[in-house]
Amino acid sequence: MKKAFLFGSLGLLVSAVGLLPSQEQTSPATDPASSPLKKPGGETAVKPFHRVDRFELFGKAYIRRELRANDYSASSQAWVSLGAAPDGGVLLAWESRKQRRGYAVVDLQRFDAAGKRVGPERVAHSVLERHQRQPFVTFTTKGVPVVGFESFDQMGTGSSVWLKSGEGEPVAPGEGQRVSMSLASLSDGGLLAVWVQEAKGGRRLLWQARFDAAGKGGSRPSLVSKTEGAFQPTPLALAGGRSCVVWMERARDGESQGLRFRLFDPKGEAEGEPRAIQGPAPEGMIEPRAAARPGGGFVVVWHDNGGLRDNYDVRAQLFDGRGEAEGKSFLVAGADAPLSGASVAVDAAGRLAFAWNRLEENGTSYDIRARFFGPDGKAQGESFALTGRTQGNQELSIANNQRPLAFTREGLLAAAWTGDGGFGDKSGAHLSLLAQAGHPLSVALADNSLDLPKKAPVQKGLLAKGPAPRATGLLKNAPTKSFDPPVFEGEVPQDRRETVTGPLNLPDFGFIGITNTGWRPPDPRAAVGPKHVVAIVNGGIAFFTKTGRRTFFQRLTGSSGFWGKQGARNFVFDPRVLFDPHSGRFIAMAAEHVSKSRGYFDLAVSDDDDPNGTWYKYRFDVTVPARGYFVDYPHLGVDDKAIYITSNNFSGGFSHMTYILDKKPLLQGKPALPAKVVRPSFAVTASAAMGVQYGKSPGGLLVNTAGSTAIRVHVIRNPLTSPKLISATLSVPFYSNPRSAPQKGTTSRISAVDRRIMQCTYRNGHLWVAHGTWNGSRDVARWYEIDLGTWPVSGSPKIVQQGKIDLGAGIYTFLPSIQADIYGNICMIYARSSSKEVPSIGRAYRLASEPKGTMSHQVIARSSASYYRLGRWGDYSSVMLDPRDQASFWYIHEYATSTTRWNTWIGRVRPQRPTFTADKTSLSAALGGTVTFSLDNPAYAGKTYLILGGLSGTSPGFRLPDGPKVVNVDLNFDGFTSSVLSFLNTSTFNNFFRKLDASGKATASFTLPPVPILKGLKFYWAYVQDGNPWDFASETLTLTLN
Repeated sequence: MKKAFLFGSLGLLVSAVGLLPSQEQTSPATDPASSPLKKPGGETAVKPFHRVDRFELFGKAYIRRELRANDYSASSQAWVSLGAAPDGGVLLAWESRKQRRGYAVVDLQRFDAAGKRVGPERVAHSVLERHQRQPFVTFTTKGVPVVGFESFDQMGTGSSVWLKSGEGEPVAPGEGQRVSMSLASLSDGGLLAVWVQEAKGGRRLLWQARFDAAGKGGSRPSLVSKTEGAFQPTPLALAGGRSCVVWMERARDGESQGLRFRLFDPKGEAEGEPRAIQGPAPEGMIEPRAAARPGGGFVVVWHDNGGLRDNYDVRAQLFDGRGEAEGKSFLVAGADAPLSGASVAVDAAGRLAFAWNRLEENGTSYDIRARFFGPDGKAQGESFALTGRTQGNQELSIANNQRPLAFTREGLLAAAWTGDGGFGDKSGAHLSLLAQAGHPLSVALADNSLDLPKKAPVQKGLLAKGPAPRATGLLKNAPTKSFDPPVFEGEVPQDRRETVTGPLNLPDFGFIGITNTGWRPPDPRAAVGPKHVVAIVNGGIAFFTKTGRRTFFQRLTGSSGFWGKQGARNFVFDPRVLFDPHSGRFIAMAAEHVSKSRGYFDLAVSDDDDPNGTWYKYRFDVTVPARGYFVDYPHLGVDDKAIYITSNNFSGGFSHMTYILDKKPLLQGKPALPAKVVRPSFAVTASAAMGVQYGKSPGGLLVNTAGSTAIRVHVIRNPLTSPKLISATLSVPFYSNPRSAPQKGTTSRISAVDRRIMQCTYRNGHLWVAHGTWNGSRDVARWYEIDLGTWPVSGSPKIVQQGKIDLGAGIYTFLPSIQADIYGNICMIYARSSSKEVPSIGRAYRLASEPKGTMSHQVIARSSASYYRLGRWGDYSSVMLDPRDQASFWYIHEYATSTTRWNTWIGRVRPQRPTFTADKTSLSAALGGTVTFSLDNPAYAGKTYLILGGLSGTSPGFRLPDGPKVVNVDLNFDGFTSSVLSFLNTSTFNNFFRKLDASGKATASFTLPPVPILKGLKFYWAYVQDGNPWDFASETLTLTLN
């Protein structure tokens, strides 16, 4: 028997099933690429991963059984939650990422009272091609397991709210997304569910609803509180059918306003107003979890920094059944290091167990500590390592309302966590069970025999036969209006509304790029052409005008995806895009994973400089060149001859390859010529970055970090005939992996990835690169300018300057990108965060005239509306050069609109630009006169310029016809233009065709005789430069005849 209740289109799906061991199996999915039954390589068997150890704790002997719950290990498992069954067993639920064509699923595994598997690993839902995330699991008092989780984009583009049972019936009014669901089992066998509704204006409304033992709605959803800043709600079932909801309240600016709770009677009616939990300072109290106590009371644990400190203690408060505090709050653990994930469990005798994460000195991994307290809140000894495995990362879920800690019915302490259990998966889902020696189950707990079920496929569809019933739309709210282009089939809803209010007052021009696609991290990249910006992220590609109007969006994955017609229906990820200045085309690519040993590069080339039109698309099977390894972290590069794609390749070992394609047939939409493949003979220890190579370069250029005191520069000579890799090593100051960055208002930290180089660019014989490093107290973004000189023909590359983005104590800068303009100015984009600020997009630039090694003009280009609790950030960013003036920098990076949702921001800054001015903006047609033009373009000093004129406007303009580089001139080529070209350097068009002087300046003049009939006309002027070929066009001036 199966019941399902659905809350919201991007909301909360609750599923109730019968006892797990008695369920029938479903048939395997027919598509091996998407089937949960097939592991990479076709493996379906259940493997044993467990360990038993004994230890002494405060003079008492304990037995600990530790198990890995997951079979699938090709990607990470996260957000592990547990429920204690009435029969003494435990059910684990977790988010398994990238399992179905890259989508996340919720997996389940049940264990008996002694910690042995009961049945195979199973999937908690039948909808596979949508992200299902952040599960919460519990059991009703009648023994029915219930799993709740967030489902992304399952019900279309509008906001809908559902309680689904059979045909379904609506359960909650309102619009906005529903997140942060939590469950409690009521004494009558029913269920209490709470969730947060993300409404307009950044409001977060806290709702609750009760269901009876049959899964029917026992109460209409009701607001728990009238406040509008609810986070991390936890419902508790108290004695006598009463209940309690505990949550954190935040202001619109993200500042904590303390913790709240509210009591409800057995009918769900409120027993008074919400009450505040007292602590040292409300603004320092965050991330509560709670547990019921025998006799009707409860305990709340939270993180507390007193409103001042960078790190957070773990504190707790006992309450009686009336909600009265029993004494003062007490310290569970002091913040000797960054702590997180505080959790609490209570046994039948009222004894308290607390657990939390402690960040290790390496700044990237946690260990889990625990401590026992008596029913009166008195400590029973010091803290201890909760897990038997202490190497690597062990982590309780952070900054959410999941339950990772509980006492079982038999009195064992159970902990659900993710990380390295020593079982071959460094990001697995694990269970630890602790009992004192002499416990009735201690012998069974210590039994090291396998006692595994027969080999069986993982079941799908909530452990019951047949797919889940689909909702048919009993109550739908009007779709949220957003700034959308024509809707493409299968489009992920793109909500481009801001969640902050008031003027943004940003330092640079910018607009919202691609919004949350449900994938994380977004991996944002972008490219800028003459009139458009193309952005690409995990999950989607979009085109924008330079004013921010979106003209196109399409998903990347699936049959309706960007490469769907080419057969890319699997896991398409790590996308890249660039604008080729040599051909004037956009080039996009992504990696595609089909199985453990089979992969593709998906490539697309636009047919011109307008992305809204035809793209030539290709799908290259790289299984053989990658030697059957998993292709990951691809980079895309281009020069005047070839397109380069690099990748890391994994399969127990590690290798690297560069895949080289002749650009010429791809620009014409013809079949690709056979690719050349280069594999370095040395060990590449990190990704080799590529990028756009402006002008003529010595070959395909790659850069990677090497060890901790060097970077390596590589060039591929003869890329299309007999590729040869030449390398050089440059010494640099010591660097190491950056560490996860703190955020304001949370113990959750965001990933700074590692020290590898993510982007580079080449211009005029110089190479610019950037990467992140740890400086001993915080992350800093470091950059280098490398002069290649005559290398690789002769000589060696050398670093001519280097610097870092160091914003002072406590501020982390990471995930940088770098770009240089025609003047030698440099722009960097990066992420920044600290314990005093939420993550934001940082932008800095330096002028070529400024002292070497400096990077001034640092600003926050876009700040997040909230901290972000999902960990992964980035992994990339981009800064691009506008081909129109070669002096405007465009950039893209990530910011958060809520604790679980990201947006991308596209911005533009122009540190320096060539100038084209006139001493007059109008002339008298009747009298005539002379206008003097001033040209200032130092980057083109000594080079030829040509001033052009037109009478018929600026749109669509024209393209300079010669040379491989595309240059658009913003005036229409007409009869007047021909006249100008016919009478260059005459008294009428004086100095219109000359060379700039040594400083890059020139003057010219236009003399108009009296011609009254011309009154009301407008002349349009622009100049172009170089002539060998023409490769620059200025902005346009307007001269009006009065």
